[in-house]
Amino acid sequence: MDLPESLTIDKILNTPGAAFRAVLQEENEKFRFYFIVNLDPQNQDRLLMLTATSRIESVRNKFPEEVLVLIKKSDFPNLERDSLINCEMARVKLKKQLRKSLLKAKENGKLLFLDPLPESLLLKVRSAIAKCKTIPPIDKKLAVAED
Repeated sequence: MDLPESLTIDKILNTPGAAFRAVLQEENEKFRFYFIVNLDPQNQDRLLMLTATSRIESVRNKFPEEVLVLIKKSDFPNLERDSLINCEMARVKLKKQLRKSLLKAKENGKLLFLDPLPESLLLKVRSAIAKCKTIPPIDKKLAVAED
């Protein structure tokens, strides 16, 4: 039995490592893979989101290796091919804004719910986030435990 849309979207918004494929920007009709990397999204109103790209070499040439996480299709079968997450490109979105965007994408048939990132990949992503220089400390705290 499928969950009602609102409960499924709530699950995305409240699950560490939640993953989905969607078109979230009307001007860009391109589907993207999105990941929510918060430590405790259920109790946080701001979500730290990342995307994956299959343009591995072009990203590797522009950013330091320590902020990049390679995700092999064999490790995350929901991907169409091996992809790279560039943690320097993390974006913070308010949960209520993302909920609206997800509902609209679902309504337009442009949302696919995926299994969450495996814990091993989520830990690699969080480690890379900790090394990012462009993410403000207040945003890093959403995904990286304080020492």
